[in-house]
Amino acid sequence: MTDRPDWLHPLGTPPPLDNALGSLAATMAQAQVPNRLCHQCFDGAHGPALIATLSAIKGGARPDPADYSQILAEHPNCVGGPDAYRLTLVPALRDIWLHANTDTAWWDTCLVEKLLMAGLWCWPEAQQAALRAVAARVVLDWITTGTCALWPHDSPAERIHISDDILELALATLIDPEDLVAAAFAQETAHALDIILLAEGIPLAAPGYVADDATPGLHDAQPYRAAYGEMANIIQARMAQAALTHLTPGWCHQAIAKWDDADAEMANDLRALASGLSDGTSRFYALAQGPATGPKPSVLFAP
Repeated sequence: MTDRPDWLHPLGTPPPLDNALGSLAATMAQAQVPNRLCHQCFDGAHGPALIATLSAIKGGARPDPADYSQILAEHPNCVGGPDAYRLTLVPALRDIWLHANTDTAWWDTCLVEKLLMAGLWCWPEAQQAALRAVAARVVLDWITTGTCALWPHDSPAERIHISDDILELALATLIDPEDLVAAAFAQETAHALDIILLAEGIPLAAPGYVADDATPGLHDAQPYRAAYGEMANIIQARMAQAALTHLTPGWCHQAIAKWDDADAEMANDLRALASGLSDGTSRFYALAQGPATGPKPSVLFAP
């Protein structure tokens, strides 16, 4: 692999999840409660009620997710700016993020997308690092033990969706995908195999909208979108190149043989992966053609 860009970070050995969440909450303590919300999105008494909920969260409360979930369904400017996401980040990780796969009350929330729209890659490095530690702990627990404290259920039907969300958060927090892929190949769990299979197609697209106050004085979203796209392409190329170093015919044969008896659906997914690698149609090949390193665009920097 090429040298790691200085804006990507090793997976490392993150702290226990409760410690990581505590540190994340501490870095968000200075976030301010908005004094108004978009009247079109939050009409009538809904806006004042949400502001009251945000004030309660800032004071240490853990309200019902239904009381603030709409924050994660609206644009940053409609919720008073990125601080609304900072305030709800820890409770949303605990109560909404992974559960949104199954709870229709939160069907339109998308935590990672909203963080990127709110200029996550421009946030102070302490905030990014704290969220990265949470993501690293979650992904390591998931692929090694098949458990996640933020998803305390044993539900195979949702496993692939949870794996998808966990990988997306890890990539959005700028954990080097080379480390993520290596960690997944080092395990033999279904959860680790999910990460390997998802690496062929998970999108990390530039957000269609970015809050214009992510960096003071910059009011054009287009530079953000171009910079995000450039970084996303590097992330996906690194992930594909790393995966291709492990995806040998021997590995595929052994994995298919193992999962034939344990999980027929997984074995079929592996056969499809092996077939695409063999005939050259795998998306890994296309993704791997991109640049796997490069500087962080100057428009994206943490103050």
